[in-house]
Amino acid sequence: MKSAYRVLLLAGCMTLAAGCSAIVGMVGGPWGGSSGGRPGQDCYNQFGKTYCPLISAEGFVETGIASWYGEDFHGRPTALGEPYNMYAMTAAHKTLPLPTRVRVTNLENGRSAELRVNDRGPFVDDRVIDLSYSAARELGVYRRGTARVRVEALEAGGSPEPSPAAGGYAYLQTGAFAYRENASRLYNRIRQAGISGVYLRRKGNGVYAVWVGPLDDARHAARLRRQLANIGISGTVRVQGVAPPG
Repeated sequence: MKSAYRVLLLAGCMTLAAGCSAIVGMVGGPWGGSSGGRPGQDCYNQFGKTYCPLISAEGFVETGIASWYGEDFHGRPTALGEPYNMYAMTAAHKTLPLPTRVRVTNLENGRSAELRVNDRGPFVDDRVIDLSYSAARELGVYRRGTARVRVEALEAGGSPEPSPAAGGYAYLQTGAFAYRENASRLYNRIRQAGISGVYLRRKGNGVYAVWVGPLDDARHAARLRRQLANIGISGTVRVQGVAPPG
């Protein structure tokens, strides 16, 4: 974008409790105009401070306070331009490229999860990341509201990805069973291995399937396949589906 553009971007995390706000005033700068029009990649002003997104997240590690945002913003547009889904494993960050896969570790209880950064914020005090509702529950942040965490980038970030509107969300199907208890065993096995974004679905034909995702791109799919192979799960199938269930 050029500096002449002055827009209000609803980033999907404007509540004080969540520590985020609407992003106001996109501006030109060292990165301004270099994003090729990719959403959320230009410099912006918030509360009198200018933030310029990183060109790459390679090697990025940060420690600070995490908060979360939820129902009030479910369905509103994120900084990446897609609807915020409180049930997906996502997060907001002030400067990481959009999207970026990160591992967030709660330093107070040792729990960790892989998240997809698709929004901007938080803009309160020393908070470094805003978690979705599901991510906050996964990491044990939901009840307290905040926790001290470590954020580690798992990729360079910022790669374009297919639009959900072009055919739904992509997942890896790890198994399909006639009986729910068999699917539940596989579901629990994957979750216990520390893999996030695991869903048990009952398909239209009555079969119970275990899916992992949604997938961001081919690199994300390959990484998940390696993680699954490490616990003896192979032969996964890529499938299309709707947004992660609530």
